[in-house]
This record gives sequence, structure tokens and C-alpha cells, in this order.
Amino acid sequence: MPTAGPPRLAKILAPLQDFARPEVRQLRLELMSESCQRYEVNGFLYDFMRVPGYFKFGEEEKNLPVMTEFIRQSRRVLDRIGEHKGRNLGLGVRVPNTIDGARSLGLDVSSWVEKDLVDIVIPSTFFMSDLEENITEWATLTRDTPVQVHPALEEGCRAGHTGGVWRVFYDPPVMLPLTLDMIRALAARHWRYGADGLYVFNWFGTGAALNYDNRPALDDIADPMRLQHRNKRYVVTRTDHSFPNCLPHPRQIPVRRGGRRPGGGIPSQGGLSPPASDQSDRGGSSRGTTQRAGPRLHQPDATRGVQSGIDGLAEL
Repeated sequence: MPTAGPPRLAKILAPLQDFARPEVRQLRLELMSESCQRYEVNGFLYDFMRVPGYFKFGEEEKNLPVMTEFIRQSRRVLDRIGEHKGRNLGLGVRVPNTIDGARSLGLDVSSWVEKDLVDIVIPSTFFMSDLEENITEWATLTRDTPVQVHPALEEGCRAGHTGGVWRVFYDPPVMLPLTLDMIRALAARHWRYGADGLYVFNWFGTGAALNYDNRPALDDIADPMRLQHRNKRYVVTRTDHSFPNCLPHPRQIPVRRGGRRPGGGIPSQGGLSPPASDQSDRGGSSRGTTQRAGPRLHQPDATRGVQSGIDGLAEL
């Protein structure tokens, strides 16, 4: 499968709208403002992962302040509308699943958290789950702030074959369904590493697209205590070149080279086992957080919950 190196990335990003242009940002502000004024929503979500590209290739770094100012303006719009409606409106951002990956798109999420411009950060991939994802850096970033981290659970996982194509709806497919045990394992990892909640992406369409029903997992993943006693399957993630401009893509099962166990086995370095913090399967969070007395974005539960892009949020 060809990798999306700089020349290919430049070609992919070329037709996308350039957020360095004021009229592009203004259009988004107007859409957000109209949605939140006309409808009784709890807040607004910017989905920066569909599709991840906001500036001309190579100009992302210099435009970090531009996007931060856009988020600041969005916060002001929501605060103004919320004041008129007599309640707070939250601002969520769905971004790449690493801080550096977000920054490589021109999204300075660290600054947004520091300046209290957003309420929920949703670390995400592009359709296919990172089954080894570790959100510790996000939990550390938001510790002792009112900002919550709700990592995403995507609709599927990467298959081990591509057939030379990039798209999903082929036979054999590029993307495969997650099992309920795999979903529980990923949720347990997120809770263990400090999640405040979970976000599910495209779960409404898995029946038609992937021929499986993931709804039975909802009760389990939303309750860390219940999750502790449910079966889980920890799976390594295959290399994914979909958007190397913002997502980690090289993957290699870690093993020690040289030497063999009696009987010919290769000594493992833990590549097929969950991290030590996962092996307990406790599913809870050891993170100390500071909660807002009145969070801007309503949660089904004050400290735990599952958010969906179509549940109580306007989304762009």
C-alpha cells in the first residue's frame, strides 16, 4: 500500500478549504451561531477529524495562532448565546489522538486547554480504532483544569489486507468490525488512563456498513465498575497510513531479537499483552480531576458517561 508522504499529502490537502482565509472561518462561526440560536442544544462540536486538513501543506505551524483565535471567537459566540438563553453552552473538539498530531494540523489544543476555551477534548482516529491507544498525555494536559477528555471509540478496526485500495467498501474490506470484547478492552484502557467520559463515532451505522450491532456494549463501557467484570480482548493495531500528517502510523509488535526459549519460542517483550495498567482490568481512573461546579456541557452523569456526536450537540 502506498504511503501518504509529503507529495501525496500536499495533493490530498490541496482541494480542502484553507482556514487561513477569513471567509472560511467566518462561515463556520455563522453555522455554529445559527445552529445554537435556533435549536435547544447543549453545545457545539467541531469535528477536526473529518477530514483532517485545515491549511496548505507545510503552513500548519505558522497558522497555530489563527486557529486558536478561531476557537476563541467560537467560545465568545457560545457564551453570548448562552447568556441570552440563560444557560451555559459547551464547546467540544474532536482532534487527532496525540497532542503532537493535533499540532501538526494547526490545532494547538494545549493552548485551548490552558486558556479554558473548550470544555471537552475528544482524541480520535480516522474511522479505524487505535486498539493500543494511550490517552495519558491528554489526562495530564487537562489535570486540574475544568476541561474533560472523552476519547473516541470508532466504528471498526483496520484489516490486515488492503487489496491495493484505500476505501472501505471493497471485498475484501479494508476495515473490519470490532467485537464486543475488543470494545470493552479499549474502553477499559481509556478509563484506566484517565478518561472523564467516552465518545462513540458512527455507531449508528455499523449495522449497514459493517453488519454488526455494537449497542450491547454501551451499558458496559459507560460503567467502569461493571466493565471490570466483563470479558475483554486486547488487540495490537496494524500500520495505518491513512493520515500520517496527524495520526501515528508505524506499527511493530515489540519483541527482543536474538535468543530463543527452550522449544524454539521467541522471547516476547509484551507485544501481545495489555500494559500492566490494563491487566488488572479494573477499568477505573486514578486521575485526579477538578470538576466545574456547573460544567458548560451537560453530561448524562456528573463524572462518567458516553457522548455521541448526535446526542445533544450540534456538530460541524
